[in-house]
Amino acid sequence: MGLNKEYKVLLFDLDDTILSFSKAEEYALKKLFLYYNIDTTKEKVELYQKINLKYWKMLERKEIIREELLKRRFKEFFQAINFQIEEDDAYLANDIYFSYLTSKVFYIYGAIPALKVLKDKYKIYIITNGIKKVQAKRMRIAYKLHNLYDGVFVSEEIGYPKPSIEYMNKVLEKLSCKKEEILIIGDSLSSDMMLGINSNIDTCWFNQKNEKTALNISYTVASYNQLLKLLNDSHS
Repeated sequence: MGLNKEYKVLLFDLDDTILSFSKAEEYALKKLFLYYNIDTTKEKVELYQKINLKYWKMLERKEIIREELLKRRFKEFFQAINFQIEEDDAYLANDIYFSYLTSKVFYIYGAIPALKVLKDKYKIYIITNGIKKVQAKRMRIAYKLHNLYDGVFVSEEIGYPKPSIEYMNKVLEKLSCKKEEILIIGDSLSSDMMLGINSNIDTCWFNQKNEKTALNISYTVASYNQLLKLLNDSHS
């Protein structure tokens, strides 16, 4: 597998591409359950994740706004486990959860060594749908990531979520390059890969779980070793 083009800019998704959001989320949920004296079980963690994912998909489809997501996900979760909580406490639960979520980071295996190699050959930017204040703090404490990227594009700041064309147009306004010189790298089909497809920009699916898709993706890798091999082939 070789590159189709000579890329100059790499747009990396953050969560579950560079930083492991799934591990950070599980850590934060367990701390949150402890705060509320809720028994921590695998079933409860998976239930919250299912509810949370539902609302993020709705946000991607522009069916709800971010504030609705933050309010409704914990409200629905507490109702589902029959835990009594006041209406306003759904926001409080978010704040407590955020405090735990931003207290510790977990890196995807191979991400930091790969970025150290790639930063000398490409312009590297991070694209994320995450909450602005959460992502900013997580990236501050992710000291291994410091100086390995050239900028960050957070959907909350831009005003549109991935995979909307409007999001990509705002990003393109900040980049001094052509679409043909950009490669989007991420784990999410609905967010990252669809962003590239919607915007006619090449994509690289970071597919650690070896899943299948019918989407027209430019490249697929299962590890950072494979990504390095792919990207270094054009600069050798």
